[in-house]
Amino acid sequence: ALCRAAGDLANAAHAEFMLSWTHGYRGDCVAAEAHAQAALALVAQSPNPTNRTFAEVGLLLSHLFRGQFAVALAAGERARASGVAAEDDGLASFGGTFLSFAALLSGDAAQALAFAERAMAEAPTDYFRGWASAFLAAALTRLGRVAEALPVLESAAALARRSGHIAGYIVIAVPLLEARLVAGDLE
Repeated sequence: ALCRAAGDLANAAHAEFMLSWTHGYRGDCVAAEAHAQAALALVAQSPNPTNRTFAEVGLLLSHLFRGQFAVALAAGERARASGVAAEDDGLASFGGTFLSFAALLSGDAAQALAFAERAMAEAPTDYFRGWASAFLAAALTRLGRVAEALPVLESAAALARRSGHIAGYIVIAVPLLEARLVAGDLE
C-alpha cells in the first residue's frame, strides 16, 4: 500500500509477489493467487522481468499446492519465458526450476528431469544451480536413481538451512525425506 501510494509500482509488485509466496507456503492458496494476480497487474503497468518471473512462480505455487497441475505448469512456462525474453539466464533458470517442480508434483518425473537439466544448463550462478540441482535430484529419486539424488539433496538442504532460507529449506527437505525413505533410511 505504501509503494502504491508513492507511485512506486515496481516495489508494489515486489511486495505483492512476496505476499503470494508467503500465503502459498502457509497454505492459503486463494490469497496467494490473488496476490500473484495483483503483482502481475502491477507488472503490466510497470514492466519488470524479475517481478514478472517471481509473480508467475507465486501463481504456479498457488495452483500447484491445490493440485491444479495444468494451470501451474502454464504459469511455470510463463515464468521461464519471462526470463528468456529478458535475456536473463538467472530468471530463465529460476522459472525453469519451478516448472520442473510443477512437473514433478504432477507425476511426470521424466519431464521434471528434463526441465531441471535445462535450468541447470541456464543457471549463471551457484544460487540458481543450487535450486535447479535440488529439483533435478528430486526427479532422479522419482526415477529410481536415489544414490545420485541423495548427496545433492543433502547439500542443498544444508545450504538452505545454514543460510536461514526457511521456505527454501522446507521445499528441499520434502524431496530429501522422500529420497531417504526410498533409500531405506527410516530414521
